[in-house]
Amino acid sequence: MSMMRLFTIWILFITGFIPILAQPVINEITFSEGEELIIPASGEIPRLFGWDETGYYALGYDHRYYLEHYDRNFNSTGKNHLILHRGWRTRDLEAVFFFQGKIYMFSSEQRIKSQILYVQSVDPSNLRQFNDERQVMEIPNMKGWMARFHFKLSRKEDRLLVYSLRDMLSQNIQDLDFHMYGKDMTLEWECTDKIVYDRRSPREPTVKVSDKGDVFIMSLKDDQNIFSLFDQVKNNYLLMAITDQGNIINHYPVNFPNYYIRGLQIEQGVDHDLSCVGFYSPTHFRGTIDGMFYFEIDNVANKIVNTRFHEIEPYFLNEAMNRGDKKEMDEMFSYDIKHLILRNNRNFIMIAELRYDQNYDNFMNIMVASFSPGGGLNWKTIIPKRQSFDPKYGLNYASFGVHAPWYSDQIYLVYNDNPKNGLWPDTDKVRTFNGSDRSILKTVGIGPSGELTTSIIYRKTRRRMKTPMPMAFYDPLTDEMILPALRYRKLSFYKISF
Repeated sequence: MSMMRLFTIWILFITGFIPILAQPVINEITFSEGEELIIPASGEIPRLFGWDETGYYALGYDHRYYLEHYDRNFNSTGKNHLILHRGWRTRDLEAVFFFQGKIYMFSSEQRIKSQILYVQSVDPSNLRQFNDERQVMEIPNMKGWMARFHFKLSRKEDRLLVYSLRDMLSQNIQDLDFHMYGKDMTLEWECTDKIVYDRRSPREPTVKVSDKGDVFIMSLKDDQNIFSLFDQVKNNYLLMAITDQGNIINHYPVNFPNYYIRGLQIEQGVDHDLSCVGFYSPTHFRGTIDGMFYFEIDNVANKIVNTRFHEIEPYFLNEAMNRGDKKEMDEMFSYDIKHLILRNNRNFIMIAELRYDQNYDNFMNIMVASFSPGGGLNWKTIIPKRQSFDPKYGLNYASFGVHAPWYSDQIYLVYNDNPKNGLWPDTDKVRTFNGSDRSILKTVGIGPSGELTTSIIYRKTRRRMKTPMPMAFYDPLTDEMILPALRYRKLSFYKISF
């Protein structure tokens, strides 16, 4: 082989034009860029919230809220500002949903003695509001404490939960009012409940809606403090399960003797109501992690079952904390559980991210673990990543997005990376991604047995090119993921097809 041919192959390998040498192609991932748009004067990025055969729908703000329609190539085909007043009364926009093939707008009105929530449908053809407004709920003010309205779609987006929270801080009580809706915004059931926080003020709970229309709420009821050093119960979570059309409501205190709970996520089960996965540690120092736990909730029997603990091995702790071959660690720290996802094979995938409270190298490695029903740990792995985000500059291009359709066992993580890391970085020297520099957009596929595949789908080779924002992704519940990408006031939507 001539020297010229060897030199040509070497250049192609370095520049990444022959990725087939780095890994075999298993699934073809395609990437396309939509038409260039201009961000409104408000500086807020339009948020996609729905799609149909004609294109996509977005909610934007240019000092007035508006709805906009894009075709399949993200050309703007229509725009209409929302009317948020009735005579002299003004209202606050709460949410807009594309639900069961229709667009619904929720707005609230503040009265002297109550908060009122309204719903109104929108014509998809011209984005104008219909004259079909109706009241959803009215929550009275209690000694000056006012309600806030929230919304949550089920996993397949065939049910919509509308609920209110009213925090009475003087009594450490949080009142909750739930309304579950199905097709054509038909009310399926409603109920009320409350959470009493013994030693702290109420906080925002995590809410999940199952495909059957059941509701599960998780909240940190009592956090650790100096007295936790001497108490057997270190900290305490509360789980609330609402099943059987709102007729069965049970509360479950979650705590483990002599263990601190370092994060908890919940997901609907298959042959049970709810699965829960989290981190634990016997150490008082905040953020330390020694292992993982799993348990299930049987709401009919009103009990917690199948509690399992899995201690993390020292070699894995070193890998998770980028310690390499240094002295084995006794614990890891600063991992935040982002997702717990039910897969088509009935297993659960937990995804956590190493997150430091600083303005550089703050979005780090990703930990992925698989649990089977009953709590068995199938496998766990670390995906090396190093990203910097400085909050002073506002836009966050770090962290990652997740594509995990309910009908599949495959999961894809999408994130920006330093181009010097290539398809897979050298674990001894992972280069840092910075949003203002040249970068690559990478996908990491995770199979049902933990097998990993990587692809580079976009290269930012010049500073004037746009940078994608994986955390702001839109999931249309198909084989696609859509990311906004920015360069100053210029905006494009990038479509990834898996």
